[in-house]
Amino acid sequence: MGFGGSIATCFSKYADFNSRARRSEFWFWQLFVWLTVIVLGTISNSIIGTLLHVPGSAAIAERGFAISLLLFFLLGTFLPSLAVLVRRLHDINFSGWFAAFGVIPFGGLALLIMSVLPGSQGSNPYGPDVSS
Repeated sequence: MGFGGSIATCFSKYADFNSRARRSEFWFWQLFVWLTVIVLGTISNSIIGTLLHVPGSAAIAERGFAISLLLFFLLGTFLPSLAVLVRRLHDINFSGWFAAFGVIPFGGLALLIMSVLPGSQGSNPYGPDVSS
């Protein structure tokens, strides 16, 4: 699955927590999210940096708009990011509840390691093999 296909799949399976996701789908989605966050963060930082020197309410409104873009993107991609993580865990035959590891110390590292493991061959309790 390519970059565009992964993004389209993650948005079309916006809240699908029941199937499986192959590694390429998960990692291309992560790449999309992080690249967009970097771009929006850079834009908002440059806007904020130039506006800090301009007094007035217009500068405050533009700062708020720049930060709002980033926050709306993060809020809009939170659920599909969680869904693709759960589907990735299903692909390696783990429960989606393992995604809760992300809130404990070093849990993110455990999720990182689990997300790079190859998917289980054939069907598992979460559905048919997506790599075939």
